[in-house]
Parts: sequence; structure tokens; C-alpha cells
Amino acid sequence: MKFNRPEDLALREVEAETVAYLVAKRTGVSPRSESYLDRYQGAFDQLDLHRIMKVASAVEKELDLPFRGARIFQ
Repeated sequence: MKFNRPEDLALREVEAETVAYLVAKRTGVSPRSESYLDRYQGAFDQLDLHRIMKVASAVEKELDLPFRGARIFQ
């Protein structure tokens, strides 16, 4: 999913891992993203939380995960 993704590779990696983390946590999975994300510490300043939440909701919808009422974006 594109959602106007940023050009910076580190920022894309952090946003993608954050989306994966959110979706995993909301489905009861305990991801271990911290060690992976340690490599991209400088990219956190530019995170677009709106884009992250929108993509996470789109992934949940696409996978038909049981959060229809709890999704931020329908």
C-alpha cells in the first residue's frame, strides 16, 4: 500500500515496522520489533502517525481482522 510513502528508506522501514507492530499487537501477537528498529533511530523524528494508523487499518481490513468497530478509518 503506497499512501504517499516517504522517499527516505529508513523512514519507510520504521513506518512499515510500526504498522506491522500495531497490527500484531491488536491481534494478540507479541512482536519483537525493538531490536530491529534500533537500527533506524534517526527516522523516528519524521514519523507520520496519521499515515501509520491509516495503513494499519487498511491492513486489518484487507486481512479481515476482527476490529471493524475499533478501526480508526473504515
